[in-house]
Amino acid sequence: MLLGGKLFGHEFQKKIGFCEQMDIHEECSAIKGAFEFSALLRQPPHVLKEEKAKAVLEMLDQLCAKPTSFLFLDEPTSGLDGQGAVNILNLLRRLSGAGQAIPCTIHQATQEQFALFDNVLALNPGGNTFYFGAIGNSGETTFKYFGDYGVPVEGGKNVADFLIEVGVGILKSNENSHLDFNQFKPGFS
Repeated sequence: MLLGGKLFGHEFQKKIGFCEQMDIHEECSAIKGAFEFSALLRQPPHVLKEEKAKAVLEMLDQLCAKPTSFLFLDEPTSGLDGQGAVNILNLLRRLSGAGQAIPCTIHQATQEQFALFDNVLALNPGGNTFYFGAIGNSGETTFKYFGDYGVPVEGGKNVADFLIEVGVGILKSNENSHLDFNQFKPGFS
């Protein structure tokens, strides 16, 4: 695989960050303490306590360093109320504006939340890409793309809901009844 035209090196792992959906942190524990506790329990008994503490400090140094290539996030808004989700997405928007690339998954986004993204990669239930491109102001770019294929667009429709309905086949082309976005390989905007 290439990144910026160059092969990934062994340093690549230091240039990326990943936060999975179900990350758990005990709220009464400090981050360093939680890592130390985990290291004591997870590493074999023959590893000296000092080595475990050193490994924790190295890990914290890596986590505190800003990833220079990507920050991958798996559903960063899951479990949050609407305002909490918007706050997280606004923070990610600021990081993106500062040059950080942030691919992430998101489900059931509101229009306000969806508007904070630059591009969308929409997958159908079979896992195939049926749209990859800009969203546009209030979804205008996405709506125009599908409108050009004859898919009806209701005014005021949430673009996230619209994409789901197209992807699962609820919304279909009025011009081409055989057009199925679960099978179709369109050009991307």
